[in-house]
Amino acid sequence: MKKNPVILLISLFVFAFCSCKITGVDSLPSTSFRVINVSPNAPGLDVYANSSPVASNLAYDSSTDYIVSPSGNYELKVAAAGTSTYIIDATIGFQAGKLYSIFTIDSLSKIKAVATPDIFTIPPTDSIRLRFLHFSTNTGIIDFAEAGDTILFASRSFNDQFLNASAANYITLPAATYNFEIRPAGAPAVLLSLPGVALPGGKAYTIYVKGFSGGAGTQALGISVLTDNP
Repeated sequence: MKKNPVILLISLFVFAFCSCKITGVDSLPSTSFRVINVSPNAPGLDVYANSSPVASNLAYDSSTDYIVSPSGNYELKVAAAGTSTYIIDATIGFQAGKLYSIFTIDSLSKIKAVATPDIFTIPPTDSIRLRFLHFSTNTGIIDFAEAGDTILFASRSFNDQFLNASAANYITLPAATYNFEIRPAGAPAVLLSLPGVALPGGKAYTIYVKGFSGGAGTQALGISVLTDNP
């Protein structure tokens, strides 16, 4: 996934960006967040936190880097790139010492922002942490599995981690190359496959399903992988 450049505007009263290397959740000096555009038919997005720009023309299925900033409540505003009409205006609270992913989700007419705490410990080099999020609004309830093998995340529904925080929990797996599948919940049929996903050890990952069932081109049903270590 190609990352969109982040505009880093340094302000004593809004953001205190730092160049220090982040090695894990417990070592964060304040809080840290990133923004991911997962609205399939949205244009590029301009994103602001407390009126300061954090992303410019953030394309669909693109993510900013993690941005280190003071903890507290932030007014998150999102507009179509180059416009001044906000399509999202929400307040999101960030606790000190935590990582967050902010996803813009759903179709453009219903677009919203959801914040998910990225709570994990750094695994040893032979292991990974993995979680799965469901952001395909019309796909229904699904299972996420290894091809022909174990169901890793069962009966997942659209944006279910918003009401059930445990749905954003990570599991531990061996570092390996995986062949993943999306299936209708409880059924063997394959809706979508993602073969040959190399997941090196010592890292945490978020895999999410995106797009529309029956969609075409960039709006088609798909699966993306994010590396969660800053």
